[in-house]
Amino acid sequence: MSKSVIYRVIAITIVVAGILVTLLITFRKPVLRIDDILAGYQEGAEYGVLTIKYPLDETLFPPEIIAPTFRWKDKHVKSDAWLVTIRFQDDKDRMNFLSRTTEWTPTNEQWQTIKHRSLEKKARVTILGVNHAAPKKILSAASISINTSKDEVGAPIFYREVNLPFIDAVKDPSHIR
Repeated sequence: MSKSVIYRVIAITIVVAGILVTLLITFRKPVLRIDDILAGYQEGAEYGVLTIKYPLDETLFPPEIIAPTFRWKDKHVKSDAWLVTIRFQDDKDRMNFLSRTTEWTPTNEQWQTIKHRSLEKKARVTILGVNHAAPKKILSAASISINTSKDEVGAPIFYREVNLPFIDAVKDPSHIR
């Protein structure tokens, strides 16, 4: 191979590497840190509207239930990341979880801990909406209370959500969950 071909290959490799590094730096999302989000949060302050769809406020979970999927709707258009923080009455550290979508399901281990720490006691679940570029500025927030009963259901639980009146659900069954 001639020197000119080798120089061209090296030049092309350097240019491609430079482009890749530039793209990586330009489009890389900053790392979200829980501490940064919590630093910007003041309990009782007014934030944008965030509605927790499930579970409902004051939900009492049976001890044998599987982990629910927490779902919310955020009306602030710039929110693209959320912190789910759970504060318990046992005065130990709160549990914190980051989500890039408007839902979060705890792992089995996390859910066991949540159930244990909320057994017959309220746990405060707060969801904070932020923009990944400015995580110290809380854009939206909402809170609910949950707790876990000491009493087991003792039978299978069947749940089905049907729109009322029932005639509307029959006309469009896609809304039945």
